[in-house]
Amino acid sequence: MSKSLFKTNSDYVALYGTADNTSEDFPVGTHVKIICSCQDFHFFFGETGKVIKNGGTYLSITVEYDEPRHYVGGDIEKTFNFEPKDLVLWDDKAKEISIEQERLKKLDKWERAKEEDNKQRSKRFEILDL
Repeated sequence: MSKSLFKTNSDYVALYGTADNTSEDFPVGTHVKIICSCQDFHFFFGETGKVIKNGGTYLSITVEYDEPRHYVGGDIEKTFNFEPKDLVLWDDKAKEISIEQERLKKLDKWERAKEEDNKQRSKRFEILDL
C-alpha cells in the first residue's frame, strides 16, 4: 500500500521531531535539511541548504540549496521558502537519522518489516528496564 504525501510529511515530522519548530530556531546562516516531501506544489527529496532569509511568517524561511536544482527546460532553482516544521537542523543527530533511513530504503519489504519489528521489541525492553 502506498502513502499519501501528507502521511509521508507527517512521518518525517514525527521522525525528526520538528512539530514544535519555530521560525526563531532557524536564524540566517543555519545549515538545514529539507524533510518535507512537498511544499507549495514543489517536491523535495531530502536536499540540504542554508537559511538566507527568515521573515517569521508562513513560508518565510528562505533556504538556498547546497546544489541548485536544474530543470529540463533550462530553469535553475536556487532557493525556496519553507515552514519551520519542513526543516531540521543539519547536525550529527539528523545525519544519523538520514543514514538509517537510506539504509532501510535499500532493504526489501520483508527485511524492512523485520527491522521495524525489532525496533518495537527493543522499545518494549527499554520500558521494562525502567
